[in-house]
Amino acid sequence: MFIEGFAEDEFYFYPTFMVRDEFLEVFDIEVVEGRGFSRKFADDTLKSIMINESMVKDLGWTNESAIGKRFRSDGEERVIGVFKDFHLRSMHYMVEPMFFVCWDFLHNMLIKVSLEDMQTTLRKIEKE
Repeated sequence: MFIEGFAEDEFYFYPTFMVRDEFLEVFDIEVVEGRGFSRKFADDTLKSIMINESMVKDLGWTNESAIGKRFRSDGEERVIGVFKDFHLRSMHYMVEPMFFVCWDFLHNMLIKVSLEDMQTTLRKIEKE
């Protein structure tokens, strides 16, 4: 991808995660600047991205200055929000820069569960 404010002949790669608009809420991921994805905004699907705090730091920005920055890969996207860093992998790894793209047509399912009564939870999931 090409990033606003950086050389046009430089190509940058950051891990991209395709999520739905309710992802942040379901997994309690805090938005620290700007806003999260919403169905109220048509451009949120495929034209908006959210980046994490580590990506903000990696690019030398502040959370505030990141909002509205343009990225270009397949199309042009704008940063609408910065989300709090969280460990996607094991706690043994550092949190890496990453961004989310909202794809409303995803057919994958993520389920947030409590470990307190896993057997009951698994039975409920199997039933559904």
